[in-house]
Amino acid sequence: MGQQINQYTLDRTTFGDDDYYDIDYWDGATYQTAKIKGSVIKEGIKGIGMYSQTSASLPITNTTTETSLFDGATSVGTLQVLPAQFNIGDSFHCKIGGFVTCLNNSDITIRVVSNKGLAQESILVDTGLITLPTITNRVFEIEFDFTIRTLGNQTQASIITMGELNFLQNRDLSFEGSNFCVLNNTTFNSLIGNTLDVTWEWTTASASNSITTEIVNLRKTY
Repeated sequence: MGQQINQYTLDRTTFGDDDYYDIDYWDGATYQTAKIKGSVIKEGIKGIGMYSQTSASLPITNTTTETSLFDGATSVGTLQVLPAQFNIGDSFHCKIGGFVTCLNNSDITIRVVSNKGLAQESILVDTGLITLPTITNRVFEIEFDFTIRTLGNQTQASIITMGELNFLQNRDLSFEGSNFCVLNNTTFNSLIGNTLDVTWEWTTASASNSITTEIVNLRKTY
């Protein structure tokens, strides 16, 4: 019997984009042998990071139109998961932060949406009305996690989303917020490309109601 791999002398501690490796992979019926490039391996394990906003968004102000919290911002990465790329248990975390100003008792609605405006649009979360107190240029954060529970088309796939909105109000500088947990097993389709969007909608149009995002990060956690 020849020397086993674990008995080889360790003479490399890094791998490069142009290195090649032999792998055995399962094609659903049998194991196949193939060659894979180092750059592909790097892409597959490089963090987990999917999307990062690199500039402030445009303010959502003086409007009652549902508007993306990402509009106008520059970014790196992608908010899209490609067709049939999901696996059961895949989990993601999104963090959104910035500054908000509003009049007392301003009502807003937050929605987490896949493929917004397309025929295959799927609303993962609709918070319903959230009433905000007087806030003057305070930091806010929206965070949520979602996990794929089952795969398939709209009648088969399911995804659960849980998250919260936190903000600092003026009165006594205390934190307030709202949370949500929603299971979508009626409109989500894991067999198509899914592009994430998060929207904000003011119930009353006022120049005193304004929100801007400064940071948006989306990453895969499992």
